[in-house]
Amino acid sequence: MYTFTKIETWIDRINRVHTYKITCPYRENVFEHFEEMMKQHKLSFKRGAQCRDKQTVTGIWEAEGHKNEHDEFIHKMLNDVTIERFEF
Repeated sequence: MYTFTKIETWIDRINRVHTYKITCPYRENVFEHFEEMMKQHKLSFKRGAQCRDKQTVTGIWEAEGHKNEHDEFIHKMLNDVTIERFEF
């Protein structure tokens, strides 16, 4: 049982899945902009629901990658002044 727990912990460190929800002012190709940033951080992703409410848009992505890549992406998003709301 101990070996299984260690293997599970190791796999979790290597490959994680996070759901990201980003709300920002609408502009052309805004979702592609965030997807390019995910690619730069070596995250593979699947785009989920999208919506627009007057001047803002919200997109949801399920992203998979190494813990460090997620951490770097999250840091970048938290420091992006164009993002109105970021959930992870």
